[in-house]
Amino acid sequence: MTVGFLDLFNLKRLLGCALALIVFFVHAISGQRTPVNSADLYKANGIAACKFNSHFINDSLFIYAELSFKNPPSDSLKVQVTVIEVDQNEITQEVSLFHALEKRPNGNYLYKWGYGANTYPAKLIIKVFTQPRAWIFVESITPELNHPTGGVLLQEPEKPYPLMKTHGLVGDRIQVNVTTPRDSVYAYYYSHAFDPARPPINLKLNKKNSSLMIDSVFAWPVATPIKLSQPGLYFIQADTSSIEGVAFLVAPVGYPKPQQISQLTEPLIYLTTKEEYTDLRQDITNKKAFDKFWLSTVGSPHKARNSIKHFYQLVEAANVHFSSYKEGWKTDRGMIYTIMGPPLVVIKSKNKEVWEYRRAGDFTINFSFQKVSNIFSNNHYELVRKESLDRYWFIAIDRWRQGLIGL
Repeated sequence: MTVGFLDLFNLKRLLGCALALIVFFVHAISGQRTPVNSADLYKANGIAACKFNSHFINDSLFIYAELSFKNPPSDSLKVQVTVIEVDQNEITQEVSLFHALEKRPNGNYLYKWGYGANTYPAKLIIKVFTQPRAWIFVESITPELNHPTGGVLLQEPEKPYPLMKTHGLVGDRIQVNVTTPRDSVYAYYYSHAFDPARPPINLKLNKKNSSLMIDSVFAWPVATPIKLSQPGLYFIQADTSSIEGVAFLVAPVGYPKPQQISQLTEPLIYLTTKEEYTDLRQDITNKKAFDKFWLSTVGSPHKARNSIKHFYQLVEAANVHFSSYKEGWKTDRGMIYTIMGPPLVVIKSKNKEVWEYRRAGDFTINFSFQKVSNIFSNNHYELVRKESLDRYWFIAIDRWRQGLIGL
């Protein structure tokens, strides 16, 4: 019997549908749900965007979410919030922009949820319904890896809510509040330039154990705005006998966008050989050396301009999304984001993020990041490095050096 092309096509389609049904029923029987793709959280220029922040006061957890929009949202815009409890029970409700805790001066909308010690959720999912699609933002709740703040809260002047941004700028005015009454807290200032992340291929390199020197200590009056005059890391404590406190990165004016030649040169450590980078860093103010690198590597002025534009757009986005105690591009997630671009799929689970990239007809690659306790950040993730990542890292680097955009 001869089987025609259309018969084969219909047979494959039937088998595909059967397989999908089997997967669906297996998940239903096992009680597992399809993982939610939260890649929208790291989009560079999405119609909607969301920032999360969490704050512990004694045994209570407060979660804040700030929604922002590329264009002013319509009154009919719908927001759906799903709380997934530890036992995987789901509670979904619809809220509107009018239900926001505060409409901020920049047009953003702030929401707040509070939980007691025995009611911490496992995950919070926000869906913003716009045309032509919904935007999905996911925050996994990991109280055991949220570095305790010691009752310290950083705020904008005269605002009762915590800062939602990941960094400040020189000249910003910030105030500190505390849950236990006191006149002032202790602020430690570090001017330390933290190292960029190690590429995935450097498996045999040991991490350097370098001590972090305190540059200065000063008393910060409670509920009194202070103008931050120096870029660097500030760590604020109410009790110096503990390790609890809040850290805050202060960057030069213009951040998160790199502008000075020194700021443009630093991220090139991911694209250059050791010799090339040494030459570039000999004079970090030398624009001619910077231009020469791109022109000689990529090969034409047009390609060089295009590569520079896209590379530093990714550096800027990495700074927006991943700044913690150091610049976003220097973190493990920021490094992968800068070189590989925004991930196609992001699966957030307890203490872990998995990013998926695909190149049509060629390969699919996953990068796993593990959440790690860090004295300066409750949003610190480290890349799970393995030798199988070598090939994809070199492919991406080679494409950048050829003036090709994207993985």
